[in-house]
Amino acid sequence: MHLNVAAVADSAAGVPGCLGRMVGGDAQAMAAAGGIAFLIGSPDQAAELLRRRHADLGISYIAVSALFMEQFAPILTRLRETAP
Repeated sequence: MHLNVAAVADSAAGVPGCLGRMVGGDAQAMAAAGGIAFLIGSPDQAAELLRRRHADLGISYIAVSALFMEQFAPILTRLRETAP
């Protein structure tokens, strides 16, 4: 299963409003509500969220926009540190 991550941010308020067109609505509100296309929180929290999504939903492949690669890098590091 593949997940396209629309945004990576410390908080829903950090999600750029301009992403609304891409996600079809208020991106910040979607992020605040726990929308699956958003990784919100610290790198540790986001890594744990991805682990849960893998266990619960079978998501194995993740695409992250180039706009958020710097924010995603520490999350990837956390995932690699705990990989089986």
